[in-house]
Amino acid sequence: MARTVQYDVELPYRPARTVSGAWIWEPYVDTVFVLQGSTKSRKGIALVDSGAAWCAMPRAIAADWFDIDLASCPVEHVMGLSGPTTVPYSTFRVKAFGLWAEARVLLIDSSLYLIGRVPFFSLTGIGFVEDQRNRANNRILHS
Repeated sequence: MARTVQYDVELPYRPARTVSGAWIWEPYVDTVFVLQGSTKSRKGIALVDSGAAWCAMPRAIAADWFDIDLASCPVEHVMGLSGPTTVPYSTFRVKAFGLWAEARVLLIDSSLYLIGRVPFFSLTGIGFVEDQRNRANNRILHS
């Protein structure tokens, strides 16, 4: 069965180099994170990560900018690249794709901000079309 899909959101892509040195295109979006119960906010650019269930931010930012006591945070059990682990989280209001939503934000040992599937993919209807990604990768690999 064929169906036509119209997208209301177009993600900007930027080139990035993998650890092995290969060039790829990664989807990014402007974001604002506001800690629940606080007026402190942080603007940034987040990687849109279809493999991440939850949104995430660097632990150092959570501790230093938002004054979050990481030891007192609840934890989420997640499957990471190196296997199952527990990660502290906090609740934020997050703006991405021009929409505000309450989100559980994992506080990760990384320098990346991530927009995961919950809650934004269902709010925006975001999905990835493999063919479009391959065309983008081919442009950078063959230029």
